[in-house]
Amino acid sequence: MDDNNTPNGLPPIGKAANSPVRARKSMLDELESNPSERPSVRNEDVLSTEKTWTSIAYLDPSRSKTLFIGLLLTAVFYLGIYSGGATLPEEGVFSYVVSIFMKPQNLIVVIPACVLFFWGISILILKRVSLNKQKRALGLSIIPQDPDFILTAETAKHVLARLEKSFDSPDQYLLLRRIRISISNLNNIGQVSDVSEILRAESDEDVSRAENSFTLIDSFIWAVPVLGFIGTAIGLSLAIGDFGAVLSGADDLSSIKTSLGAVTGGLGTAFETTLVGLFLALFLQMLASIQEDDESRFLNDCSVYCQETIVSRLRI
Repeated sequence: MDDNNTPNGLPPIGKAANSPVRARKSMLDELESNPSERPSVRNEDVLSTEKTWTSIAYLDPSRSKTLFIGLLLTAVFYLGIYSGGATLPEEGVFSYVVSIFMKPQNLIVVIPACVLFFWGISILILKRVSLNKQKRALGLSIIPQDPDFILTAETAKHVLARLEKSFDSPDQYLLLRRIRISISNLNNIGQVSDVSEILRAESDEDVSRAENSFTLIDSFIWAVPVLGFIGTAIGLSLAIGDFGAVLSGADDLSSIKTSLGAVTGGLGTAFETTLVGLFLALFLQMLASIQEDDESRFLNDCSVYCQETIVSRLRI
């Protein structure tokens, strides 16, 4: 037997350093042996390449967009008021209502109240458009309707492929996002209850997001009547000040009667601005309640859909 070879065909231990066969090293071993060759990572590089995670606002439109629409609606409203006010008769309910929005002493309160009101209306309009879009997902057959269909880790891959093929961006729909998240990692899920927990967490998140989307509208419902009460305080202060001037400067009863017009004008501002604020807030509150109820029904329908089409067909 050759002394240079061992019975196993391996080089002798003493000659391992002279052997052409080298032990294979990993990348981490090479980095440890050559610390100077390690790539340097600067903090600014990490910050610049870090991915920013943002929540998807399915039923919460852009604030700047709705503000622009609200200002536009306010301008259109006042354009209609001033153009239609000239054609209305001097007497009548409509003429009185139009005069409330046209009186110079009322504008300091009425215009901001109208801006907040129409801003809230624009939010509700866009929320309604988004809700109608989201409701269309309930009519899609993403999960096969065959009663014998069983959702497993393998069949889930076909469902996800079907989802990606049918839509360019499935996550634009709240329901499809729930489906994708719940079945995309069935290989890592041990029990059906785990999928139910994922769906429950997604449902709670969507409910919380929908409730938060009404925060701005709720502030408008509070602020509009407050503006009306501010108009009341302004009108009363004007009336009281004018009444004091009338009493101090009047010499006879006829002059007092003549000067009482300024006093009644201040009282008119007080009550008219309050009327406008309460009416706008009431109308906005009714529309917001209807929208909030419809969104709650939609979210409940999504939960029922996921329970019947996903959880009930899972076999893990």
